Amino acid sequence: MSGYMYYMGFCGTVKYSEDDECLYGQVLMPEHPGDTVTYEGQSVVEIIKSFHEAVDDYIELKKELK
Repeated sequence: MSGYMYYMGFCGTVKYSEDDECLYGQVLMPEHPGDTVTYEGQSVVEIIKSFHEAVDDYIELKKELK
């Protein structure tokens, strides 16, 4: 299983790990190839929340670094 989510102009992947029995993903950022933002959750609700929090944290970090 895999797919994509969108939030605040960011796109993130969603994959399922059979070994860990969890959902996980990474924010796709081709304009910032050195930046890696990942997230995970045990349910659809958790992965969406985790993705949103990861994007919010990334945006806040970029503001602080300016």
